[in-house]
Amino acid sequence: MMNKDATQIWGLKREITPCFGARLVQEGNRLHFLADRAGFNGLFSEMQA
Repeated sequence: MMNKDATQIWGLKREITPCFGARLVQEGNRLHFLADRAGFNGLFSEMQA
């Protein structure tokens, strides 16, 4: 059973957090960035903020 509250993470797994994730789609010889599928995974510490 899939957890509907969990955010789906695409791409390679990173051990460093927070990290920025984005969806890229290729159309012919062009690469498109999907802004609505981008975001940060993880939390910033007080020192980083």
